[in-house]
Amino acid sequence: MRQQESYRRGSPTGRTLVKEPDLRIVLMALKAGARQEEHRASGPISVHALQGVLRLRLQESSVELTAGQVLMLEPGISHDVGAVEDAIFLLTIARPLPGCV
Repeated sequence: MRQQESYRRGSPTGRTLVKEPDLRIVLMALKAGARQEEHRASGPISVHALQGVLRLRLQESSVELTAGQVLMLEPGISHDVGAVEDAIFLLTIARPLPGCV
């Protein structure tokens, strides 16, 4: 992914590993200084840092993740993700199916 033009330009780069109606797992790469703009997830998410350092800005705070650390967020929480250092992370998004609890 780091060889892709979008990564070299500083855009978030991802490869979907699992895409099911109720679950998505994406391997993401962010170049140092790049960020994914503020957004909200429709379901609960986890961000698992695999390499580098990430900074997630939440509504009223920010959190840094280093390799091996995981952050979970509930649905609807506004956040952005930036790379303090070149970073690779796993993004997991759960989307409960209608009628399931």
